[in-house]
Amino acid sequence: MLPQASLTWPPIQRILFLSPHGIGSAAGFLVGASILLKEVRRRAESLEPVVVRALTWAAGGAIVGARLDYVVSHPKDWENVWDALALWEGGLAMFGGFIGGVLAALPILLKAKVHLPRFLDAAAPGFAVGVVIGRIGDLVIWDHLGDPAKGAWRAIGLKIKEGYDLAPGFGPDPAIPLPAGRTCADGFYAECVYHQPALYDFVGALLLLGLLLWMRRRARHRAGVAILVWGLWYGLQRLFVDFTRSIDERFYGLSGTQWLAAVLAVVSAVTLVVIAVRKRGLSEAPDDPPSRLGALVRQEPSSGEDSAASSAPSA
Repeated sequence: MLPQASLTWPPIQRILFLSPHGIGSAAGFLVGASILLKEVRRRAESLEPVVVRALTWAAGGAIVGARLDYVVSHPKDWENVWDALALWEGGLAMFGGFIGGVLAALPILLKAKVHLPRFLDAAAPGFAVGVVIGRIGDLVIWDHLGDPAKGAWRAIGLKIKEGYDLAPGFGPDPAIPLPAGRTCADGFYAECVYHQPALYDFVGALLLLGLLLWMRRRARHRAGVAILVWGLWYGLQRLFVDFTRSIDERFYGLSGTQWLAAVLAVVSAVTLVVIAVRKRGLSEAPDDPPSRLGALVRQEPSSGEDSAASSAPSA
């Protein structure tokens, strides 16, 4: 006998006039940013104003990137430009948010001569926290529903009840019983049980957060390793989790998010191998300390060193 789904609750689409999805995304960003700032204050307190400014730009870049990723990945959902801009209706893609946020902050960090691999290592646990908290918002509204769950997966699947108000993009809304001649795969119907990609992503990101915090405590990894571990783990996680949802449009067998995830995982894996072979982190000198013990700002040669170098006889 197949296990019966035990996970079901009424989805909540609005808290006042805000989507819990947006609330979760914002809270995830703020908590992740606070974790990064705490690490910056410990290692380079004078850098805090620069990081605050970079995070401010990153917030805007994350919103733009997340919306662009969602719009490009779901081109058939939009009848006009106004629909594509209606953020309050939901529709943000997490991968685009990460890309947009990093790109928006990059010019400020580069101008301040921040050591990017070490800085991104410091930011890696915050990235994982952002996913964990953001997915809580998705679970509240039942976003990212997957394919019909079968076998043992039904025990942790979501069972829709008649009249439930489903998230944007999932219907019929409100939920109705399965019509005659249709199957659970033809839509999202009452009494059907579906995969929960948001729950899988939440659990995976929670485990990843634990690993990154353990790595931070040991403080032995080279520059760039922590953020590359995040990229490899989360890239593979999204690649496989998204196979449980076929609602996304596919390009050569994979969704847009899966392609981004695959590229991220491959690049991260290859770079980790290079670091292991060279026995040196990204942008590191041979005698540099591990990532967490190194300076967050690139060190400029002292004037004494410059003058000694200039006065040395030429060969």
